[in-house]
Amino acid sequence: DTLDYRQINQNLGLNTVWQLPSASEKNKKNLMLNFITQANRDKISSNSALTNTSLAFSQTLEETGWGYQAGMSYSSSRISSLTDKMLGPTLGLNKAFGDLSTALTAMWSRSHSSGELAPGLAVDRIINVSNLGCRLAYTINKVHSLQLNIRYMIRNEPGNDRLGTNFSELSSTIGYNYKFN
Repeated sequence: DTLDYRQINQNLGLNTVWQLPSASEKNKKNLMLNFITQANRDKISSNSALTNTSLAFSQTLEETGWGYQAGMSYSSSRISSLTDKMLGPTLGLNKAFGDLSTALTAMWSRSHSSGELAPGLAVDRIINVSNLGCRLAYTINKVHSLQLNIRYMIRNEPGNDRLGTNFSELSSTIGYNYKFN
């Protein structure tokens, strides 16, 4: 018995950062564009496709230590007869206090899934996800860094009160980095 299987993957990615003109060298503005697309085909099962796009703006004010970011992302995927589309904004604010840096982020996304999971089993649902995050990082002697990340997520599926579909969670991560010179 032999398996005659062939899969073809096609990928394309574009990552671009433009440094925008500003009045001062200590006032940095950037515009970032990310685009990824992927298509898969095989002889046995179905085709699939994925596209992710994001556009973001950031500004850093070195004299005050403040920085902020704003962005928008879009994702679309198709696997067999099931499609999923997601759209949402991201906001961020950060501040440096000498060796201590802080950051706050807020993200929201709305996802719409539709199609057939199996013959006769249709899916059409909307899911909202909100994320709030906080990061603290402290640098010691320019080579050691300690980080604390805290994230709170809320997932809501309007009109669906089944157990486990609407929930929130709190997660935290503690990290250490060493910078080799």
